[in-house]
Amino acid sequence: MHQRNISKAILKLCFLSLILGFGASFADDISSELEASIIQSIEDGLFPGLIIGITDDQGSRYYGYGQITLGDGVTPDKDTVYEIGSVSKTFTATLLASMVQEGLVSLHDPVQSLLPDSVKIPQYNGQQITLAHLSTHRSSLPRMPGNFTPTNPLNPYADYSVQNMYEFLSSYKLTREIAERSEYSNLAVGLLGHALAGKAGSSYENLLNIRLLNPLSMDSTAITFSDSMLQRLATPYAYQNDLLTAVQNWDAPALAGAGAIRSTAQDMLKFLATQLGQTNSTLTAAMKLTQQPQTYYGDKDDRIGLGWFISTEGEHSYHWHDGGTGGYTSFAAFSVEENRAVVLLTNSTRSLNGIGVN
Repeated sequence: MHQRNISKAILKLCFLSLILGFGASFADDISSELEASIIQSIEDGLFPGLIIGITDDQGSRYYGYGQITLGDGVTPDKDTVYEIGSVSKTFTATLLASMVQEGLVSLHDPVQSLLPDSVKIPQYNGQQITLAHLSTHRSSLPRMPGNFTPTNPLNPYADYSVQNMYEFLSSYKLTREIAERSEYSNLAVGLLGHALAGKAGSSYENLLNIRLLNPLSMDSTAITFSDSMLQRLATPYAYQNDLLTAVQNWDAPALAGAGAIRSTAQDMLKFLATQLGQTNSTLTAAMKLTQQPQTYYGDKDDRIGLGWFISTEGEHSYHWHDGGTGGYTSFAAFSVEENRAVVLLTNSTRSLNGIGVN
């Protein structure tokens, strides 16, 4: 659930791929400079492997490099499973938007109204935190709850419970006005996912299945691994002391909406293709709502929709989010103007900064 685990270089590189394209044919999708950088990064031991998925007017295609597990010789493909970390936040935003479209909630509903009376969400001078504040990182809640003290640092979210979250929220005092500025918060989006599930009388995972994964036929996307997903899982590696070390998968029962989803390049392109309107879906209107700029994020060069960061390059804009867990890094982006989207998934904590061109 790391924030912005990606540099300006890779953002610009992905922008060039999205907006300008590398060429008119499939063979030109991956430039020689990018491919050389990927191969060198793998040879240098920064990543075990990497899968890139691209969709545009010419359809979807995939480019795999390296290995799923060090030493197995198996190249990742469109069906290889990865943890997508904070890219999950865009799924939670889509759930929010779909419930808004159906009139079940409003963006301006206080999150307090979706929670048990025993839970007291902090206010600031009478101002309440809304669902929109949570999704746009303007809630004034901290990045992580103060009582987040993992017993197992290799799976840090596993033992953090809903009751722990409730206790923190009920005792926390906001230090500034709500929406005064942006502050990236796993707690906020985790709370959002939990609150939406509560409103639906469901678990977050069940809500995700019913409202998003099943309609898009994303059969290899889940929080709980299926047997099939486990057979295709890329081994997670942490990049520590200049070495790749196999580590555990992460679990996040209380904050699932912030970063607990596992997926594949093929399923991610289904999600992104729907964002582009390439497929007819009951989720199209909800996805368009998530793409609308809600406020500025950080400096005046970046904005944020519901879940999606929105950046510009010249006259073009593109939506994106990155993510990371204890053994994976992810990046997803799309340009509505160019009808083009890209996803990058790798099973290493090494930042994608290592894949760039000068």
